[in-house]
Amino acid sequence: MKPQRYKQMWTEQEEGQLLWLVQKQRMPIKDIAIIHRRTYGGIYARLQHLALQFYENDKYSPDKIQAYTGLSKNCILKLIEQKQPQYPEAMAFLLQENERLEEALAKAHKIMSAVTAVLNN
Repeated sequence: MKPQRYKQMWTEQEEGQLLWLVQKQRMPIKDIAIIHRRTYGGIYARLQHLALQFYENDKYSPDKIQAYTGLSKNCILKLIEQKQPQYPEAMAFLLQENERLEEALAKAHKIMSAVTAVLNN
């Protein structure tokens, strides 16, 4: 039988309680899963999600993330590595190319607007 909150969205309150149970109570994930009525995997996945948020949005160090989430430093470093683009040069090229195409599209839109205005007069 699946837990009651299986596959349901996480609330901010629930995330706060999760972090409190990990940080302050040092509660094992299996016990947290019972309290939150979620699976072990659901709790673990949410901790990984929060770890990436702390890294990307808050610029926390892996040590600080480890203190907040209870995840091993090795796990956190693997998450960060997986999130990094494998081919940074290709990503940079694609971003630059995307900007160039957006500029060309904006110019084409201006030209079309001017042509439409001339034709309507």
